[in-house]
Amino acid sequence: MVQALIDGDERAWRDFLVKYGPGVRRCITSVTSRFRGSVSPADEEEIFSSFCLRLLSNDKSRLHAFDPRRGAALGTWLGMMAIQTTYDFLRRRRREAGRDQRAVLDVLCAPGPDPLELYQEQERAGALRRLLGQVSEQDRKLFEALCSDSFEPDVLARELGVKLSTIYTKKHKLIGRLARLAEAEAA
Repeated sequence: MVQALIDGDERAWRDFLVKYGPGVRRCITSVTSRFRGSVSPADEEEIFSSFCLRLLSNDKSRLHAFDPRRGAALGTWLGMMAIQTTYDFLRRRRREAGRDQRAVLDVLCAPGPDPLELYQEQERAGALRRLLGQVSEQDRKLFEALCSDSFEPDVLARELGVKLSTIYTKKHKLIGRLARLAEAEAA
């Protein structure tokens, strides 16, 4: 049967799955049953798939390595390989979980701004850009001036050639208009 599997005989693969598949699955569940809270039936299917992949990988080198003269029956040899595959899966999962936990700790303990705050700030900036896209160029310039640390209403009035009271009136109208646009967008 092993030589037929190596040769890629489809019928041999079907026979192999019927004859040895249940035993391989029992070996997998004998290990995973000790980890019931953390191993799902989908994980067991993934382990079985990994087992089959091991048989086929590297030009079926594992199948080529089987030698019945060494004293092990094919079923026993496959069972040992299934157990090894299961433990490899569990070790890999534990390493990945550790990496995930370290990544979370790195984010939480990293110096600098909080990622959630950065995300919220980016969202607010995007919303503001959308709102400012709905007003005139002159109103956008006024808004940028209002948000500037060096905002001086009298200087802005001189630059625009308008009265100081006009700057304050435009400011209040622009803020009201942006608020209404934001409310409409939220609805």
